[in-house]
Amino acid sequence: MIAAVLYYTGSMDAEEAFRKSLFQVISLHTSTGFATDDYMLWTPVLWGLLTIVMVMGACAGSTSGGLKCIRMVILAKVSRNECKHLLHPNAVLPVRINKQVIPPSIVSTVLAFFFLYFIIIIISILIMMGMGIGAEESIGCVVSSIGNMGPGLGDSGIFMECPARCGQMVTVIPHVIGASGIVHRLTFVHPGILETELI
Repeated sequence: MIAAVLYYTGSMDAEEAFRKSLFQVISLHTSTGFATDDYMLWTPVLWGLLTIVMVMGACAGSTSGGLKCIRMVILAKVSRNECKHLLHPNAVLPVRINKQVIPPSIVSTVLAFFFLYFIIIIISILIMMGMGIGAEESIGCVVSSIGNMGPGLGDSGIFMECPARCGQMVTVIPHVIGASGIVHRLTFVHPGILETELI
């Protein structure tokens, strides 16, 4: 899709558009942070698509950042089940992946992770915008930081240069939380953690 938009809106031929878009999507999807072209010169709709790629992340068990694809699949199936519940309120609709039922505790953890992930993103973006940093740069820096991606949007662009020192300090928190796991970090803040036995 990105290659088609590049081909029809830019001066690239089909091969170049496919090669540059494929490399950029793989780079952002796997959070390697490489770039072969300045995607900030591409059509603005592609910035949004690349941001979605950054948020999604790669497969479970990989060292890449982002939400991870398996969590996105679980969220999509939970959403589908909720829509089915509107038609059939008494139906029992477990979330299944590869014909195996996902326990409700895992579904709850995924929903909590998703909620915390976006709350941290929204708060960080608002703090950066409150410091006078533009919306593009704020979104790009925060999404890139929490997902450990490297490239950002706007002036930060493919070189991940945060526009202001104070903005760099704000992006450190999502970066550390995203690199080590949101739920695991926030567990240690909970007052009851000291009362439980850790094995």
